[in-house]
This record gives sequence, C-alpha cells and structure tokens, in this order.
Amino acid sequence: MELVNLQVDLIIVVTTPAALAVKKATTTIPIVFPNAINPVETGVVASLAHPGGNVTGGAIPTAELSAKRIEFFKQVIPRLLRVAVLWDSANPSVSLGLRDTRIAADKLEVAIQPLAVREPKDFAIAFGKIPQDRPDGMIVFQDALTLQHRDEIIGFVTQERLPTMYTGREWVREGGLMSYGENLGGMFRRAAYFVEKIFKGTQPADLPVEQPVEFDLVINIKTAQTLGISFPQSILLRADEVIE
Repeated sequence: MELVNLQVDLIIVVTTPAALAVKKATTTIPIVFPNAINPVETGVVASLAHPGGNVTGGAIPTAELSAKRIEFFKQVIPRLLRVAVLWDSANPSVSLGLRDTRIAADKLEVAIQPLAVREPKDFAIAFGKIPQDRPDGMIVFQDALTLQHRDEIIGFVTQERLPTMYTGREWVREGGLMSYGENLGGMFRRAAYFVEKIFKGTQPADLPVEQPVEFDLVINIKTAQTLGISFPQSILLRADEVIE
C-alpha cells in the first residue's frame, strides 16, 4: 500500500473495508476511522473499550440504528409488511446491518426481502425484482458502491413510487423520502480528537472507540407529497431536518 510505503505519521480511513485493509498492511502506523460499522464484529478492533493494536476511532452501532429505522418507517407506512433491503453483499460490515435489520423487523412483524448487489451490473437485476414481487417499502444501505449509484437508485424508486428509507441525509436532500442515521459530520469532527491525542503521544490501543451521540432523522415533504404520503405529527416533531 502506497501510504504505508511512504511511512506517513497517521492514516485516516472512512470505510470499514478500508480500515481492515490498512490494518492488514501495517501494525505500526496509527490508523483512525471516523465511522467504522461494528468494528469489533468485523475484526477492526478487539473491543470498544480496549481496541488494541494501532487502530481506533468511531463506531456505528447497527443494531440500534436498524431498530429505529424500522420503527420510524412503520410510523410513516403503517401497512408496512414487507421491506426490500438494497445492500452490497461484498461489504462484510453491511452484512451485519442486514442481519440487525432482519432482527428488528421480525419484532415488528415485518418481512425482509434482501436485494444484494456486488458490482454495477447487479443494480438492474435487483431493480427487476421489485415489480415482480413488490414490497411495501425499501431500505438502502449506504456504502461506496451504493453511493456511486445514488442517482440511479433514487430515480428508480421515484419512478416506481416506492417509499424508501436511507441511512444518510444526503439521499434525502437529493430527493429521497427519509433517512435515519448517525450524524456523520459529528463523527468526522470527533476524529480530530483521536488525531490530536495520537500526535501528542497517546497510543491508539489506549484510546477507547467511541459511539455516536447524535442521530439524524431527515424527511422530504415534497417527495412524500409526490408519493401520496403524509408524515404523522410524531415524525414531523422528531425530524432533525425537514426538506420542503
């Protein structure tokens, strides 16, 4: 890896697969991740309290987030009985999000219809399954692959008039219906704390991994009107950002 060969003082990574790759490449250069998904289960760190090795940062708790997404989605779509989940099956951290979403959905008697993608050509295949076996809504997991195809995904669900929940606010600002997830801006700002501590001499192994304290519910009123959906008052009052 080029950064390791350059012997940089610190490496910041922004995805869980990247954290795993860099950790494999070096055991000496400090690594900070602002937003790794379930870093303990994916093997990025040994534990949140004692990360060990040369890696630390911020952790996204998929179990809690998955439960709240299903809860909010069902408030908006009371008839929600089956939800398609678009996910990158090549990303091990996203598979944990699918698992936690399934667990949360089971508790609310909502069935999950996984739609796996691994490369660009898979989106057309996944989209082709929607009209054949139409769900009541869809959840899209954000990672590098789905972000690259964000316009295509939003365009498809808009055409299909399919209510969709996202994990990041950027999707809603681009025309998506709603999202719930960690405040990424806050997590990236907090990453500066880890960088400062490491540059002042603290070892990454001695810096506990932190979980986010801010979570954002974002809704798009215009998209809801297009879909013939009215957000309940509970959602309107809870929303951190309302796009009109």
